[in-house]
Amino acid sequence: MFFLNMIYKAIPTTEHLLAFDTSYDELVDLCKTVYPEANRDFVVKKIQSFRGSFRKELKKVEDSKRSGRSADEVHIPTLWYYHLLEFTVDQELPTGSINELLDKDFHLFTYDEKCKLKNKKPTPYLAIEYKDGKFTRKFQTSWYNKFTWLSGCDKGNKLFCFICVFFRGEKEWSFDGISTIKNIIRKAEKHSISKTHLKNQEQFYFLGKIRIEHAISEGRRLEAQKHNEQVGINRRILARMVHVVCYLGKQELAFRGHRENTESLNKGNYLELLDLLAQEEQFLKEHFISSFIFKGTSNTIQNYLIQCVTKVLNSKILKEIKSASFVSVQANETTDVSCRSQMSLIFRYVIDQNIIERFIGIFDVSKDKTASGLAGVINAEIIKWEIGNKIVSQAYDGASSVKLFICNLTMFHTFFSRSSKRSSLLREQGFKLPNQSDTRWNYHSRAASTIKIHFQELKNSVKHVPEESNWDPISIATASGLLDKLNDTNGCVNEVQKLRNNLLRLRNEEIVDNCCEEVNKLNDTLIYDCKLKATLRKISYEVLDSLTVQIDIRFKDFSNFEFVELTNEKMFKCYSNIFLKPNF
Repeated sequence: MFFLNMIYKAIPTTEHLLAFDTSYDELVDLCKTVYPEANRDFVVKKIQSFRGSFRKELKKVEDSKRSGRSADEVHIPTLWYYHLLEFTVDQELPTGSINELLDKDFHLFTYDEKCKLKNKKPTPYLAIEYKDGKFTRKFQTSWYNKFTWLSGCDKGNKLFCFICVFFRGEKEWSFDGISTIKNIIRKAEKHSISKTHLKNQEQFYFLGKIRIEHAISEGRRLEAQKHNEQVGINRRILARMVHVVCYLGKQELAFRGHRENTESLNKGNYLELLDLLAQEEQFLKEHFISSFIFKGTSNTIQNYLIQCVTKVLNSKILKEIKSASFVSVQANETTDVSCRSQMSLIFRYVIDQNIIERFIGIFDVSKDKTASGLAGVINAEIIKWEIGNKIVSQAYDGASSVKLFICNLTMFHTFFSRSSKRSSLLREQGFKLPNQSDTRWNYHSRAASTIKIHFQELKNSVKHVPEESNWDPISIATASGLLDKLNDTNGCVNEVQKLRNNLLRLRNEEIVDNCCEEVNKLNDTLIYDCKLKATLRKISYEVLDSLTVQIDIRFKDFSNFEFVELTNEKMFKCYSNIFLKPNF
């Protein structure tokens, strides 16, 4: 590396190509002492590899300087040979070409880069001609000396004001460029005395010299330095708060506690985690001690940070959805610990042959749990995410809206648990209903099993209330309604039978053909030949047969509940003429 350094410095320009060839030969001979098979291509690739890695590290250093970070936070290169290649920085930094200055705003360069660009005014020869009658006027390179601010662009074959390109002056001289030399001297003289050019010329002159405000006041310079350091600290503090928000969200932990004052033993996960970080990071500890205006610990700031993180995540999800061809929507409704009905939405799509599932949010639907109400929430999100023309599948957990017997199990527990007198009726029968659970389906499963085993005992307990005169009117009315529910088993059996018949109705070739036609409407590039349709038909039949068999197995004992109708005294008069008929 030291040998490469000497060669590079000794031959800095492309005017010594022969000497450069000799240098390459010397490098090849040097490399052969370590790697005998080394040749010129091997040396060239190694040099390119070194410079490529060096450019990446140099970019990280320059970007960290532009970000406004303090001196302690500037990126520290990790390459062991970084400092050995620093002599190439002049070649890696901007060259000062007009195109580069036009493509990148001048304020985006660092102060050191601006100072170096100031002395790199390009003055190429331009092939610009102008015919004036019998004479042909051509571009003169002496104009660069006459107008010291004049510069040229050989790619666009135009003239520019180098100073105005820096500080964005008149559009003709700083953006568009002069492509004709007709009256060029008159135009240049007029531009050189313009107000905009003179103002930019003053800024150009002081660029790289001692800053006026610093020369006037050393205190102001120190104040600016202190301000920049504080900005870097503030950014680090805010970054820690964002990290805490992301951590709690990822772990699904609550943010706030019941009491968040200094005397509280548990101030909530958000504040406790920040206190833990402050024990190890001095800048965070000093912030919480000295700051009285903004600490970042209030519930308003917590909510604002959550919204900011959500916005960033949503933007990423939206970008993924736009690149996806199709999207499926999954919706599920449940009740939280505060007894509010909430519906969750999930989008499912494919990116680069990988299945992606993104949680969109939880929506309060306690005011309207009807089909139209739930559909309104889903449609609003579909419009918001602009996926109306991409939906290919919708999946809903609609058991809570089906008016079957199993969905009314909670009312039995509510009826008996509200009164010790009613609870004693169940104890006399030798059983009790399970307590309600936070997970509704967990409770339904245990309650259904208990009612199935002790169905007759439950019915006797409910029937006892309206038959006795020492019960209050509310208990009697409620017990009568529950008794009707227990007697109405035919409704449940009929709904199961309807579902089974609908599945059998779908098992035909016409359904599969119709599905293929609808898919072709969405994507006309898909072709379904007879062989592919036969495969899809086979898969469809297997799925439908599996569902039908599961229904038969799960509900095969439902017909045993028909005997309950025999105890319905309201039907005794009808039984003398028409007796019960089996549903299956």
